[in-house]
Amino acid sequence: MPLRINSSAAARKAAPPTVDAAPAPAPGAYLPFGLPHPPPGFPQKPAGISLCMIVKNEERFLPKCLQSLAGIVDEINVVDTGSTDRTVEIAGGFGARIEHRTWRDDFSWARNEALALATKRWILVMDADEELNADSREMLLGMKNVPAHLVGLWVRCFNLADDYKGTGASSHALARFFPNHPRIRYRSPIHEFISLDQNLTGLDCKPSLISITHHGYLKGVVDDRGKGQRNLDIIKAATEREPEEPFHWYNLGVTSLIIGDRKGAIVALERMLALVGENPRGFVPVGLSTLSEAYAHEGDQEKALWAANESLRRSPQFCNAHFAQGRAFSNMKRYAEAREAFKAAIADGPYNNLQFVCDDEVSVWKAQSEIGHTYAMEGNPPAALEWFEKGLANRPGAQPLLANRARALEAGKRYDDAEAQFLQVYRDFGDDASLLDYVNYLLRREKLREMLGTISQALDRAQPGTAIQLLTTAATVADRAKVPGAESYLERALQIAPGSAAVLDELERRYAERGDTAALERLHAAERTAPCIEPADFARRSSRLLAEGEAQAAFDKALEGLTTAEGHPRLLYQAGAAAVLLGLKEEALSYVSAVKPEDPNAFGQATYLRAVLLHDAGRNQEALVAIDTVLAANREHVDGLLRRAKILEALSRPQDVEATLRRALPLGGQRVAIELAGHYMRIGDFEKARLTAEEGLATA
Repeated sequence: MPLRINSSAAARKAAPPTVDAAPAPAPGAYLPFGLPHPPPGFPQKPAGISLCMIVKNEERFLPKCLQSLAGIVDEINVVDTGSTDRTVEIAGGFGARIEHRTWRDDFSWARNEALALATKRWILVMDADEELNADSREMLLGMKNVPAHLVGLWVRCFNLADDYKGTGASSHALARFFPNHPRIRYRSPIHEFISLDQNLTGLDCKPSLISITHHGYLKGVVDDRGKGQRNLDIIKAATEREPEEPFHWYNLGVTSLIIGDRKGAIVALERMLALVGENPRGFVPVGLSTLSEAYAHEGDQEKALWAANESLRRSPQFCNAHFAQGRAFSNMKRYAEAREAFKAAIADGPYNNLQFVCDDEVSVWKAQSEIGHTYAMEGNPPAALEWFEKGLANRPGAQPLLANRARALEAGKRYDDAEAQFLQVYRDFGDDASLLDYVNYLLRREKLREMLGTISQALDRAQPGTAIQLLTTAATVADRAKVPGAESYLERALQIAPGSAAVLDELERRYAERGDTAALERLHAAERTAPCIEPADFARRSSRLLAEGEAQAAFDKALEGLTTAEGHPRLLYQAGAAAVLLGLKEEALSYVSAVKPEDPNAFGQATYLRAVLLHDAGRNQEALVAIDTVLAANREHVDGLLRRAKILEALSRPQDVEATLRRALPLGGQRVAIELAGHYMRIGDFEKARLTAEEGLATA
């Protein structure tokens, strides 16, 4: 049973509000935003606006949200789904009616619980991290007495983002203002939408000028709430319940791309398109432009271009689609066509408010930046600079444009101006990206001492990963500039990340080169208890444990790394190598067989071990394919040639055995000669065995 916080809810049930009938409309009377007149006698709830919200731990944003609505709404209805902070207290301070519900992974259900509390004629739905824009107040006030039928209003939601230091923003249309009627309820467990009689196409709405601002896509907010994984879990459950509903697949695709799962995004969005066909659903052009982005990231530019064109076919003045089209052309080095697409995206700006979802910044500066990029790729710095500055005229503080302007100045050999621009961006923003840009510029200009000074001053502000990268670079630069203390940079990096493979590898190399065994022993001893963060850290630790004869610990460390970096080539190889020593040959084979060629060194090691395991298991034809893969990459792999000879012998191919060992003889000397002599002995050619043995002794 729900816990009632405010007794007025019970009183409301005991004495239901009066309901008026809609008066006959005056001839020629006009309702705001083109809303239809209700038919005569259509029941009307009391005039006014009911704010309906669902909340959980929203103390950060809720006060501003409710302040923005002060004097506008006539009642506040809040359903709390488990707050542990001051959310309920804050809502109560604004006079809200509050009810508790246990969360059940279904936003529509929660929204509908809030709608059921409303008593006024019109409902406004808001989230706690949203605010009503000031220029919309009068419009909402004017809606209180408007007669309602079964049609709502589109509200424009402007989503702030800080991926570009406050210049990133997108907007989309939401049906957030609608009549209070039991036939009007939400559907879909996530990315829920309001619908009449649960219709798949949603509630009929009229465009309005009412707008809100949404803060929930700021990176820190998303990270704090864990929205990505939460949303993914709900959406996957929705696709299982209603596998034929394309909206669920659209949501799954967009969310998958946000969390970096491009392949999953492609599968989901292709499924969306197959299900929706030619039906006019508002989300489809957005889904197609998102699909174009996913294809482009996966390197399939032809499909990216197709998806962008298909999005434009369904929504011809959609800036996201023209932008995706331009990116595909640019990736294909069809720069003139790319520029035309980006110019079309700029021209789409006046139509952004008609789109289901769009990136408003595309028309303001992102397309201009991409046009500049095409000129930069063609080696035309003046034209690139011109377009970067056009974007800056609209968004003077856009960090990517400022950085691109610096690169264009450098490409145009205006080095003093470029250095000043890189430095200014770093001073203004002070983030890792601007720091790396400035440091790399100094490195390219061989200003090594200035670079080292900048690194020393900036380390306290840099994120740990960037600090380590800078310190390892500083060590190399110090060597080149003949500045003493190169190792001190690495030792400082080790203080930040004691288990960093990159730092440990470099220090190990330096200590070994000068024969400092005491320093090596200290390094290895400290490493054993240092935390591993990156996949390479786990791989190095596993390798060290294996070298020290601790196969079980090496195996466990590799598996620990694989839980955070599934499919990591070096970790898979280390798991396989440790499993062999533990006698787990079948498991070892499964690990090394999963190593992909993206890491050539790990792939070569894993494929060699795979060949050995297959040979040991009597699967010699497969073993031969594996060892030939190794030898194709390294024709002088002596162990590989010797293993190939053994596999061929098991396959009863003596001539190929001889040819393989003859090929290995100049590379392996006496060791190979012994193997070849043994081969001749086994096939009964004792004279060749004697001559080969003598040949081997002569090279000893």
